[in-house]
Amino acid sequence: MRPRTPSRRLGSGRFHVLLAILLVPGLLGAQGLFGLRKRDDKPSPKTRGAVVGAPGAKRPAPPVGPPAPERETPPPTGSAIVLDRADIMRTVELDGRTVRELEGHVRVLHNGRVFTFGLGRYDQAAGTLVCTEQVKVVEGERVVTADEVSYDERRETVSARGHVHSWGDSLEAWADKGNWHNGLKQGELQVQARIRDHRHKVELKAGQVDADHEAGVYTATRQPELTLLETPPTVLNARQIQWRSSDSLAMARRDVRLTRDDFQATCDSLLWREQSERMDFLLNPVLTRGERRVQGERMTALLRDRKELDSLWVEGAALMDSPSDSVSTRLRDVLQGRRMELDFTDGKLESVYVDGQARSVIFLKDEDGRPGMNVADAARIWLVLDDQKLRSVQMGGGMEARWVPLAEPPAPPPLPAVVPAAAAATDSPAGPPPEVPRPQGAAVISAPPVAPAADPQPEPRPAGATQP
Repeated sequence: MRPRTPSRRLGSGRFHVLLAILLVPGLLGAQGLFGLRKRDDKPSPKTRGAVVGAPGAKRPAPPVGPPAPERETPPPTGSAIVLDRADIMRTVELDGRTVRELEGHVRVLHNGRVFTFGLGRYDQAAGTLVCTEQVKVVEGERVVTADEVSYDERRETVSARGHVHSWGDSLEAWADKGNWHNGLKQGELQVQARIRDHRHKVELKAGQVDADHEAGVYTATRQPELTLLETPPTVLNARQIQWRSSDSLAMARRDVRLTRDDFQATCDSLLWREQSERMDFLLNPVLTRGERRVQGERMTALLRDRKELDSLWVEGAALMDSPSDSVSTRLRDVLQGRRMELDFTDGKLESVYVDGQARSVIFLKDEDGRPGMNVADAARIWLVLDDQKLRSVQMGGGMEARWVPLAEPPAPPPLPAVVPAAAAATDSPAGPPPEVPRPQGAAVISAPPVAPAADPQPEPRPAGATQP
């Protein structure tokens, strides 16, 4: 084999150097061998991700064909609005300012939020973006749709109007107007606002709802109403209602009214722990169950399977009253004390325990059928009922009882007198009243005739009196 000489290797290197010199001008040319461009060349009309309003930004030409699918990558963050896609973009003068009109499959990005809409206008000087036609705003798992959305890029506030719909984190909301601060983290829903918690099956309605999605707190005012969407439904009304989705807790203040099929309650403040099935009624609560009424300074109700009342605890000036079936329904049997506990079985009252200065007032009839009042005082009283009827009474701690007879049970109030319309009318014409038809066989009772009054006679004068 012939060995290679150094001259051949030197010749091969010169050949490569010469080939590189010939190709360099082509690589740096306008098109080159591989179609490369210079840095100062114009971008392709299909360039995406242009910064709207940034220095040197170019307006993209409308794409050909259907819109490209949305990116799955997270949107970029920054201080300027990014135009990701638009079929048409125009620059117009409006009130002495230059604004840009966006039309057709528009997609705008800003600080982790994605705006998609059909028609919009961006005012760079004011820093506002107005969107219409199938507007959709997405931030993380929170989504908002509306007929029109206004966005302030400097304050990062979103204002939505018309068929506002929001969802995310198992919560769904509807309203006519909506305003969000700090993106979509906090906001207010106004005019027929409604929030539904699908996880806890709770719905909150009000004229205005302040929503904090990060904390999961929703405060409703202007005739709020909270409903537990189960059977039987539970409806809560108050001046203000706050629902904490993270804690499954409802708080109501001022003029609280709770309505269920088995009982109703009123108080000034209410704490409702939905998971523990507990309700705390504060400040003079009154609970009504059928014709029986329970009241006190503080009351706690425990539910069984969120369907029926299991027990009721009353603290401070506890009192229970119910109609007296033995004597008169106008009288009410009373049971009172410092503390009271009521137990229920299958929705029916089973027992009542009273502790602390207990007193029982029950209206009964003695062996002769005469009505009276049985008053018993003790430290503790325990009543056991069977099918809503008193079965046994146990008392402890210095019992004292007395019987107070009643002369006569109170009579029902008289019915109001019925005045004929003809007699009550003041502008009716003079004349005899109309004849009332008489039932067949009824006796006719006529009043005796009244003699006409005689003319008055002059009084006799005393003797010696002179006539004037």
